[in-house]
Amino acid sequence: MDRAKLKRYHSLIVEVQYLRDELDTLDNLIKHCQSPALSGMPSAGGGASDKIGRNVAKLCELQHILKHKLDEIDAERIEIEEAINSLEPMERTILRLRYVKCLPWWRIANEVAYSERMVKYIEARAIEKI
Repeated sequence: MDRAKLKRYHSLIVEVQYLRDELDTLDNLIKHCQSPALSGMPSAGGGASDKIGRNVAKLCELQHILKHKLDEIDAERIEIEEAINSLEPMERTILRLRYVKCLPWWRIANEVAYSERMVKYIEARAIEKI
């Protein structure tokens, strides 16, 4: 396990949040689309029904991407948690705060009541262990 793997975990979290936001936007768009009124007259298509169809297709595609990304995160999180669990309590806390909760160094230092320098030292030592 190295920093690159831990940083990838963070980027996956960010990407999944973006995908969830995009999914919510599409859900709202589809809910607000109105289907054409049925008049009994034949129609050439197009209009609102095409818009709904395109949005539903986009929604399905994003749902597929989101599920794939969530699966990636789950697999990596299990691997990371297993590695982190082998460490000392303070090392575990610092790595979880940094790479699972994605906190900045200054905030981690405040949480554990150490200097930023000491937190970075503990983090480096923990990464060497795993």
